[in-house]
Amino acid sequence: MKKDFELESREIILDEVDILEETSTPDWGVFCSGSDCWGVFCSGRWA
Repeated sequence: MKKDFELESREIILDEVDILEETSTPDWGVFCSGSDCWGVFCSGRWA
């Protein structure tokens, strides 16, 4: 069940990212909670 929640959350975040990338350069550091789910955001760019 946790896996389903993480995948759903990731899809929502990616949808928001598409919008944000058109208007600004977000600080991906906000996603760095130590979870593997958000690891891709920690470098400040798409890995």
